[in-house]
Amino acid sequence: MAFKRIQLMEIWEILRRWHDGQSISGIAKSIGCDRKTVRSYIRLACEQGLTRQNVLERKDQILPLIQAAIEHLHSKADKQALLASYLDEIVSLVNNTDTPLKPKTAFEVICQRHNL
Repeated sequence: MAFKRIQLMEIWEILRRWHDGQSISGIAKSIGCDRKTVRSYIRLACEQGLTRQNVLERKDQILPLIQAAIEHLHSKADKQALLASYLDEIVSLVNNTDTPLKPKTAFEVICQRHNL
């Protein structure tokens, strides 16, 4: 399945359907996303205190909590910023005409060279 950005209202639909007892596969099919994506949003909601046993709170109470958790997960990775200073070195390792490295191998070489 191709990448699809999930909108906040679709997250609400996932949580509402899950709370109503629908299966993860059924929810994924109806929303048009992967089962793993549905599971991850349900897991986030459970970490925020949502359960199937409790009464489902109003949308305007739940969504800000979920949105804050999502923003925390999707914040810029420190590792990516750390590697930005080594970009030229990584590119030279990957594009080396004598012995080109795969990107993953180039990453490992950089980590060893610079004790990352």
